[in-house]
Formats: sequence, C-alpha cells, structure tokens
Amino acid sequence: MISVVLLSGCVTQTSQQATGTIVGLQLGSVVGRAVGAATGDSWSSGTTGAAIGAVAGAMLGNTLNAPKKKSTEADAVTSSAKKSKQDRRREQMLQAIDEASQQSDVTVGKIQFLPANGDNTLYEGECAKLSFDIINNSDRTIATVDPLVVCSNRNIEISPMKRIEKLLPGEVVRYTVSIMAKKLRSGTASFIVKLSIDGGEYKVMMIDKIRTEK
Repeated sequence: MISVVLLSGCVTQTSQQATGTIVGLQLGSVVGRAVGAATGDSWSSGTTGAAIGAVAGAMLGNTLNAPKKKSTEADAVTSSAKKSKQDRRREQMLQAIDEASQQSDVTVGKIQFLPANGDNTLYEGECAKLSFDIINNSDRTIATVDPLVVCSNRNIEISPMKRIEKLLPGEVVRYTVSIMAKKLRSGTASFIVKLSIDGGEYKVMMIDKIRTEK
C-alpha cells in the first residue's frame, strides 16, 4: 500500500506536495519508532508510522500547494480601491472644471481632435491637430488670454502656445495646436486645456481623451 501511494505521488504530485510527503514520512518514522519502543514490535510499528507519514505528507503537500485565496482577495480589494481612487479624482477634476467654467468670463468649447488618418486615433510618428473654441461670455473686453494644453502622455509633443490679445465681448476664437507622437503604446491619452485670463492663474477648462496606437 505504501508503494502505491509513493508511486502515485511521483506521478501526480507537484514538487510542493512531494516535499510534504517526504516530511510526512520522516515524521511517521519517528512515530513508528516511538510506538515500537512502547510495544516491542519495531517492524510493524515502523510500517504503521510510515503509512501515517505518507498520508500526513500528502495532506501537508496539498496544503502547501493550495492557492492563496487570501492573497487573491487582497489583490482584488487593492485593485478596486485603486479604481475607486481614480474615479474620485476624475469626479473632482470634472467638478473643478465645472466650477471654473461658471466663475470665468472666458470658457472653452467644441474641442476636436484632428488626426491625419481620420480614424480618431493618434499613431506613433503621426502629426495631428487639436482645436477648440475660446469664448468670451462677458460684456467686457478681455485684455489677454493665455491658453495652455498639456497631455498625460509625455511622449506626445505639443506646439508652443500663443497669447490671444483683446478678446471682445461675445467673441469666439478657434484655437489650434499641433501634436506629434514620438513614441506610443496602444491605449489612451488625455489632453487638458487650461486658460489664464488677464495674467491670472491657469484654470482647467476642459479635458479630452483620445486613442493611441503604436
């Protein structure tokens, strides 16, 4: 019976299970010797101890080889927490944009990505354009407007910004920047449009996300 168990272990057990079996046999040998010393029958006690050790070893091997459920559950919780944190950040950003638009005399609208290939995807080495409206919603003339466009992907270059001088009441200016991808991975990239009015601090006015391909 012991030979069958060991042969089965050699064929089907993993290295961890086999290690457990060996440890169990060693423990069983100790048990067998102890039983033999007490009963005077060292051979049968040693056999019994070996059998016990084989069974115990198999159980130990299975325990060692069992999947770490707690670790998997912990990873899932961590991943969920990260997503929740990202969602909160996005919500805060959108709320900040909405508040900035309500408080500002100048807003941004009709943002549009203009790729050379026409399929709404930016490819590595491609030169494209990003355009948007800058709108004076007030009844006064704005002396200066400084647009700033930044990208979440550092490998995407954006052309230098130019200041808009004297934006009249109700006036709409279509502003365009050139973008180029030096090196890309397949995924997405976000463009953030900021404005500085009359030399004030830059405020986020709009976010646009595009697809990227290597």
